[in-house]
Amino acid sequence: MVEPVAAVVLLVKDDYALVIRRAIIDGDPWSGQIGLPGGHVEKGETSREAARRECIEEVGIDPKIQSSIGIFETHIAGIAVEAFLGTGMIDEAHVNSPEVSDVILIRLSDIRRVGNEYHCVLLGKDVIWGLTYRIMSAFFEGRNPDTYERRRSYSAED
Repeated sequence: MVEPVAAVVLLVKDDYALVIRRAIIDGDPWSGQIGLPGGHVEKGETSREAARRECIEEVGIDPKIQSSIGIFETHIAGIAVEAFLGTGMIDEAHVNSPEVSDVILIRLSDIRRVGNEYHCVLLGKDVIWGLTYRIMSAFFEGRNPDTYERRRSYSAED
């Protein structure tokens, strides 16, 4: 099993979720795509701590981490991402990093209805697909659809 080297947060409040448009950066395989706030786990840091830190750095929100959605392998060999469900004042989110070009609030009820057999969701001119789509699908389904599901639970003290 691959240990997560990156972590992201799916921030939700009421019927809304926060996604970001990643800035266009040379060498970044997810450059310009719609994604979730997050990034690499630093040495000595847990993936939960990384998710929280990256969310603060990228969108200025200190999320309350509720639970792990799961650990997801990427298409890049050896890279796994742990996704967390978090809550916070998403309406106060703002671009807080050169890695992010836009902060977007989307209605969860709209996303639920428009998923399709191509495993993507159209979001205006943008597309939610790939890892972000898989994480959001796992959130809606209450499980990780990957073949090697693994979840972590956290107490309120964590």
